[in-house]
Amino acid sequence: MADFRDNYERAQRKFEAADGNLKKFRSRSDSGAVP
Repeated sequence: MADFRDNYERAQRKFEAADGNLKKFRSRSDSGAVP
């Protein structure tokens, strides 16, 4: 079970990093080209 939790936390960190990058990208290019 600990292995599953480790994988879950790793995936969550990856998701949070991607979400942060997306927010940065959206705020940088607010020309309306990005949906």
